[in-house]
Parts: sequence; C-alpha cells; structure tokens
Amino acid sequence: MIELPKILRPICILQKIKAIFWVWFLFVIIVGQFGIIASIAYHFKNYGFCGILTSLIKNLNSGNFYTFSIALLASSLGAIFIDYLLNKNIKFKEYKVVVSAFVFLVIIFMGLFYSFLFTHESIALNFIDNTVSQKKVDMPQMNFDILQFSFFIMSVLLSIYIFCLGYLHLDYDSFKELDDSIMDSLKKHSIGIVKDGKGNRV
Repeated sequence: MIELPKILRPICILQKIKAIFWVWFLFVIIVGQFGIIASIAYHFKNYGFCGILTSLIKNLNSGNFYTFSIALLASSLGAIFIDYLLNKNIKFKEYKVVVSAFVFLVIIFMGLFYSFLFTHESIALNFIDNTVSQKKVDMPQMNFDILQFSFFIMSVLLSIYIFCLGYLHLDYDSFKELDDSIMDSLKKHSIGIVKDGKGNRV
C-alpha cells in the first residue's frame, strides 16, 4: 500500500468516517451550490450539453463560485477556532495552526487581490462553439474564468482537508505521531532517560 506524505495523511481518516463525510458533503457542498446546480439543470434541459458550459460561464461571470469559495473557507476556518474555544487541550494543534494561517491568507488573497484586479480584467479562456451560436443561447461573454474556477476547486479540497483534521481524534492511535503534544512528551521522556536520579547526564 502506498504511504501518503505526512501532510496528506489526515485524509486517511475518511475511511473511518464515510457516513459522516457524505452527510457533510451533501449539505455543505452540494446543497450549498443548489442555485448553480439548478441553473445547470435548466440550461441542460433547454440547450443540451452546450447549455452546461453556458450556465457555468454565467455563474462565473456573476461571481457565484468566487463568493461560495470564500464562504466555504471562512466557515471551515471558523470550525477550527470553535475547536480552540471548546477544547483546552486541543489535539493536533500545530497542524491546525498552520492550516488556519494558510486558509486565512488564501481568503485575504481572494478577497483583495482577486476582487480588485480580476473582477473587471479576469484571466479567462475563450470558448467558441458553433453549436452554442446555432442554438442562440443568450451569452453576453464567452469567458470561462479559469482563475475563479481554480479557486473554487482549491476551496473545496481545503475544506475537506480541514474537515478531516476535525475528526482525527476518533482514531488517535493511527495519527498520534502527527500530534505535536505527543512529540513534545517523547522529547521530554528521552531527556529524562539520559539523566540519572540527581539530574546529571549519564
């Protein structure tokens, strides 16, 4: 079996919490995007597969993926801080601090850099489809905002990773080497071993 790098190991907890994960994924990711899904279904029904692209482009031009990405990351970040408030002896503290800092920077980047620089001049990939034009689909701009869609994918993956961090305690023995408190106790124990009863190094 391929062993994942240390930073990716938290996702292995998904094997233990499949039911909890799918419930979370359904209500947070799927239901959270119900408006976009309904739009895609409508365009698919009326215009076929090319309507899916039309719907995606319209939602991207409206910034729907962008706003959902920020809300998703912010709620995930809030879950970590709630964990800090409820648990004095929080486990996997180092991992959660690093992830929190990274997510916070991503939110700032999306909220400031992307908004001001790319709202009116987005980096886009032009898609021209003769089938779309033949069906006369109402599409003022055929611009597929790659950057915004990439943010959306990254936000979903980050939220899943944070979700996994929140459930590592359910199988603590399998992930205890990731907990900085365990590493600190091991270091203290190793120091104690090399000292005699008077505190002198042996």
